[in-house]
This record gives sequence, structure tokens and C-alpha cells, in this order.
Amino acid sequence: QQKPNILLIPGDLTKDGEKLNHEKMVQYLTDLEKTGVAVYVVPGNHDIMNPDAVKYEGASVLPVPSIAPEDFATLYADFGYQEALARDANSLSYVTEPVPGVWLFGIDACQYKRNTGTSPVTSGSLSAETMAWLLSRLQEARQNGKVAIGIIHHGLLEHFAGQKTFFSEYVLDDYQTVSQQLAQAGLQMVFTGHFHAQDITMRTWSDGSILYDVETGSLLSYPVPVRTVVLQPDLKAQFTSQNVQSIDYNLGGKAFPQYAMEFLTAGVNQLALAILTTSPEQGGYGIPAQQAALVAPSIADALIAHYSGNEIMTPQIQTL
Repeated sequence: QQKPNILLIPGDLTKDGEKLNHEKMVQYLTDLEKTGVAVYVVPGNHDIMNPDAVKYEGASVLPVPSIAPEDFATLYADFGYQEALARDANSLSYVTEPVPGVWLFGIDACQYKRNTGTSPVTSGSLSAETMAWLLSRLQEARQNGKVAIGIIHHGLLEHFAGQKTFFSEYVLDDYQTVSQQLAQAGLQMVFTGHFHAQDITMRTWSDGSILYDVETGSLLSYPVPVRTVVLQPDLKAQFTSQNVQSIDYNLGGKAFPQYAMEFLTAGVNQLALAILTTSPEQGGYGIPAQQAALVAPSIADALIAHYSGNEIMTPQIQTL
């Protein structure tokens, strides 16, 4: 309804890469573009060659077809790929010019080629070949006086201290080197997702290079945010955010923000308990369940604060 010029979707267009869901999303985005909104997408870790692609028939869970990388480029041809100035031969990365003077880098760091028959890979990585391609195209953008911004599913920077340590799959592998090289080559701002947090972070380097990682929360997670960015002619970017306040669904008399908050709290508590009690060999901490139950609520509160964005470290929180 707000009719932005451009809609950017940095991955996870489907629950688990179901072909039928991709086809439905393509139809939705096609209808949206008919209203004058230009849409640009890249894949997320859920979208391609996903063994978790299923359908539900009563109590039965049945496998359904997912899609291959070439299918993604074909299905979403109208949303970045067909109009691309350049395409990477080793990934679904591309460059396009949505408005004169701005080059949009759609960066694919998903590792769907490593998915097994039973387990999809969540983490993100850029191959040496794709990295070389990106640096070459960024150099070309600089030589032509173009502003370079990007969209990528995984975070290019940490959004809180220790994020790569505690949630390694949500920050790009070798992110410190990759982010520095891309920033020094001219990438100034990148729009990310994956962790479902409404949070912006930045990094500066000694040579004066700056990179902003603009992570936008999910419409499936509290606080259910929508972010709008206005890029001014002088290249200043103005950010505003709104949270969805109501949906057309029976929530049992609860206001939608309360319903969403309670839903997320329950889920994050389960996540925290699982991480704490899982053995170190399996990536957890091996803490006894009784002790984990004492710690999990504080971890959940911290994650929910981060999801909401602009979290404030109060003295009370610091003592926990």
C-alpha cells in the first residue's frame, strides 16, 4: 500500500524450499510488480535443494520436490536475474542497476550444494571464485562512478559481541576478511536477514572504508517489523521502521503484539534450553537441565531484546 519504488528480499522466500511455495511466491511478487514496485531477491539457506521440503496431510508429513539453483534463477528471473548487468558463474549472485547510478549486488552465500539427503546447511560462505567476481564487479562500479549496495542472506558483520562464536551459522564464514575486502572495494551498505533481528551495525577500517550491515527482522517473528529506507540524492539514507499491529486472524482476544511476543518467548526459551543442554560434541554446552532452566530465561530475554533492535544495556541487565 505504501508503494515503495523497490522491495528487497534477502532470502528465505519459502519455509523449506518447496517448489510449490516458490511458484506461489513468484505469482505474488509478479502481482506486486504490476503495481509498480520493483522486486529484487537472493536465495536464503531454506530455499534451494532442501531435504526438509515437505507437505502435511493430517498427521502425515510427506516429502515434496524442492528446486535446484538453476530453477531459482528461472523462477525469479523477473526479480533481478533477467535484468542483471552481470551474473556470477559459480553462484546465484548478480549485479543490476535498479536506478541510475546505483548498482545493487545480489550476493548468494548459501551452501545448498553441501546439503545432504537429510540435513540442510544453515551457514553461509563465499567461494574464492565468487569473491573474485564480486571484487572485480565492485572495481568496475567504482570506475564507472556507481554507488554499490548489496543484499545477502547471512550477516556480513557481527551484530553483537560473540555472535559468530555462539551463533556461528548466522554470520558469514571468514566475515572479518570478507567484509573488509568488500568494503575496501566500494561496498558501502548491505541488507541482510537470517537472524530475524531488527538491527543495524557498522564497521570502519583504518583506511577509512565503512560498511553498514542493515539486518531487518522477519515478518514471522516478534516484533514483526517493516523497514523503509529512503536514499537521498546526496547518498544519505533515512531509515524508519514500523511494527505490524494487527492481522486478520482469531488470536483469542489478544492484541497481535502480545500474541507475537508470547509466541517468540516460548520458542526462544526452547532454543536456549536446547543449546545449553546439548552435549559439546554436538555443538552445545552440556549443562544439566535443572541449571539450564535457570539460565535460559535470561538468554531468551537478551535475544528478544536484540530481535527488537536498538537494545539498551541497563545496569540491571549488566549484572545478570
